[in-house]
Amino acid sequence: MLFSASITYADSDNEYQVKAAFLYNLARMVEWPNENSSAPLVMCFMGEDVFGNTTDGISTKTIRNRPLVFRKNVTLREVEICHILYISASERNNIASVSKALASRAILTVGDIDDFTARGGMVNLTQDNERVSIEVNLKRAEKTGLKISSRLLTLAKIVQ
Repeated sequence: MLFSASITYADSDNEYQVKAAFLYNLARMVEWPNENSSAPLVMCFMGEDVFGNTTDGISTKTIRNRPLVFRKNVTLREVEICHILYISASERNNIASVSKALASRAILTVGDIDDFTARGGMVNLTQDNERVSIEVNLKRAEKTGLKISSRLLTLAKIVQ
């Protein structure tokens, strides 16, 4: 699956299939500190389940020989198991508090909400008409020890 800075989707039914592919590729382009090369890579979803079964297409894939595991409807108390935390728009009012609680944890926070990165999120999947693009709050990610591939950074819009 190729990764590009923006992908066009045909209709809203495909929007989250495209975003699931983005999540998979994000996982490929991030290194976590003290990464256990044999443990599963855990993708968590907080808030409303907007992905439904669209993650099924990537559920059998691996990242650096690590299986992917998905956890839906996680709470803040459960996020310590997560490598990637997708925060749904239903949690819009909680983004700042979630980001503050995770400030020192190496958990890549991802959303698709206006000003997600300004509120403390690390990666925002933005939309312009029917295109999905990436914004990265690089300083926020680096503070937690995450290393984001330069290949991804050349494709993303870096925000402060």
